[in-house]
Amino acid sequence: MKHVRTIAAAFSAMMLTSLSAAQAATVTVDQTLDLTAPKFIPGPGFQGWQDTPAFNGGLSFDLSEGDTLDYTIDFLGAQTLTLMNATSLWAFIYSGSPSSDVTGTGTLSLLDSNGDAFLTSNIKVSTEGSVHFGQDFGNADFAGGLAGSLMFSGLRYVGTLDDYVLDGTTTRSYNTPAFFLNADDAIVGGVVPEPATWAMMIIGFGAAGSMIRRRKAVVA
Repeated sequence: MKHVRTIAAAFSAMMLTSLSAAQAATVTVDQTLDLTAPKFIPGPGFQGWQDTPAFNGGLSFDLSEGDTLDYTIDFLGAQTLTLMNATSLWAFIYSGSPSSDVTGTGTLSLLDSNGDAFLTSNIKVSTEGSVHFGQDFGNADFAGGLAGSLMFSGLRYVGTLDDYVLDGTTTRSYNTPAFFLNADDAIVGGVVPEPATWAMMIIGFGAAGSMIRRRKAVVA
């Protein structure tokens, strides 16, 4: 009889594990970030609620314990970001409430112009506070650390939300994208000039060409 109970208990545990795995979801979020639009804030960083719309649009989804967030930030057009002596990179999502510490397990990848990962962190397990999810990765989280000069065209965080530490909280709604970094300098490249800028450049090139032609005529 005892043997039968043991088998039954093991079967029940297996069924509960299978049920939990079946209920867990992967939430895929893709955002486009215009590096020239947002206000820099201490960090510096980019947040979806800022006056100038840094990110491409709204989002709304729930994350429950056991769910995985697959969160990609692509920089607008051909924009690139070069960081000098970077010490921290953090792609995350804000929630409205409640405030709770959150334990997560994930990785952060830096993307090239084709959207492919060329640098991926080690797997990190950490607990963060407040009303957000998405882990902060530093030098020690990358094999060999971060290069002194680091250029990338986007980043991707993939992490499982293991636990809401606050008692009674098992899920939260998220609605605001964000990206923070720490570095000695952050340089935006690959920016396509506005039409008005192109026009001014063309006029300038034309004026310079006319001056060169006049000088040649005088010399002749």
